[in-house]
Amino acid sequence: MISRNQIRQSTLQYLYAASQAHDELHPLDEGIWSIILECPAKKIVKLTSKALANVLTRGFEDRLRLFTTRAHQTIEILRDNALTLDIRDKLMDILAKEGEFQASLLQLRKLVAKNTTDERNELSVACRQLQDLNATLIPMRERLVASFSDFPSYKETAWAAMTAACRKMQEANLRIASITTNDATKIIPEVKAIREAQADLNLLTNEAKALSADIIRNLAQIDALIDSKLENYTPERIDAMDRNILRLSTYELLYRRDLATPIIVSEAIALATDYSNTEAPRFINGILAGIAKEIRPE
Repeated sequence: MISRNQIRQSTLQYLYAASQAHDELHPLDEGIWSIILECPAKKIVKLTSKALANVLTRGFEDRLRLFTTRAHQTIEILRDNALTLDIRDKLMDILAKEGEFQASLLQLRKLVAKNTTDERNELSVACRQLQDLNATLIPMRERLVASFSDFPSYKETAWAAMTAACRKMQEANLRIASITTNDATKIIPEVKAIREAQADLNLLTNEAKALSADIIRNLAQIDALIDSKLENYTPERIDAMDRNILRLSTYELLYRRDLATPIIVSEAIALATDYSNTEAPRFINGILAGIAKEIRPE
């Protein structure tokens, strides 16, 4: 589950990075957001790559061997019938695509075995490639099986065996597709973990972006309050990180009446301890105390 603290930390990181990158703060610099959210995104890639390389493709080689054998047998049975050329072409296309899928799976398994940190996004690319091939194969097989009905005379000699082989391959492909499809059927624990991690990332992304946008939308009022509490200190001298911790906490003092003042202040001090210098917690505590006294009189 995503905590409020994670949302606040991501928001602070964005405010700081955006204030360094732009003369004026922009709420939706996707390049900055992609860096901030890189760690939770990589967690999803790790979970996905392990599931694809192992659990979801278990027994794939045996299924593919059966499918390949029956596909070649079917092509041979249909060879003398010119009217079945389209079916033979479909089979050859699927076999070629299965070869690509097998090569992609082998590459992914090698990367997973290396336990790569994915600094070069190799795992991400390999997962995406395998899932794209998977999404291509599912409708290809559906169209193949649908075309069998045009030639009922081959039902016993070719279609029964070929349909069974297609069904076995399709079962594996649908398991892989369950990572991204909202299937109501029971899902395996590995896929559930991926979905939950993705849901957490979506929540973190949406909440942090919304909070950042709201702070930036009210920035003039927030900065005016902060600057009014400075004593013997010009606004330009405030450290960029300290300024953005103050912006986040001042926003909460203004608009989060559900949060008690001591909680907001203590969380700001914790952020200053983690992200700023040793003098920051005391400085930030003093500024927020003055703001709270003005806008939240007891």
